[in-house]
Amino acid sequence: GKLEYQRYLEYVNDIIAAGDHLLALINDILDLSKIEAGEMELVVREVDLNRASEAALRLVRERALKKDIDLKVRLGDDDPTVMGDEKAIRQILLNLLTNAVKFTSPGGTVSYSSTVVPGLSVDITITDTGIGIAADDLVKVMQPFGQVFSADIRNEEGTGLGLPLSKKLTELQGATFDLKSEAGSGTTVRLTFPLHVP
Repeated sequence: GKLEYQRYLEYVNDIIAAGDHLLALINDILDLSKIEAGEMELVVREVDLNRASEAALRLVRERALKKDIDLKVRLGDDDPTVMGDEKAIRQILLNLLTNAVKFTSPGGTVSYSSTVVPGLSVDITITDTGIGIAADDLVKVMQPFGQVFSADIRNEEGTGLGLPLSKKLTELQGATFDLKSEAGSGTTVRLTFPLHVP
């Protein structure tokens, strides 16, 4: 029936958001379990990395805008193609971009770039000016459910699955995952995918 009160609409939106969050958590756990059991099946084909990048960027632009974060994007003009699972690649990029926006304070910057190394690889770099990760915590955040708590992030939701899942999905596709961070100085993640040369 008709929703008579604005508060009811807010309740419905809260229920939908909670359901989406729970579904994402369950899917991440299932993906990690499949990877660890050696049963993750990728649908490997040619993937246009610029198209995959744009799809992931579309999903974080609004959140960056709401936080007054400057989202700088530089995609190469070469339409680089790699061999991989497009759904998994989008998931990796979305996880990393979501983290970058989540842990960057209003007024900060998140930069996304894609560079082709001719005949060799496509390098994707995601850099933020966020809170960063202390050296002692780098190993912890790469473990499933490994979260670091501080006053700077107490209001941010998270499961501690995004980084380890992204790393495992990247490596499953023959690519490399490199994370560099320093507390108070932001984080940089670099993905290197072998270039597909037909």
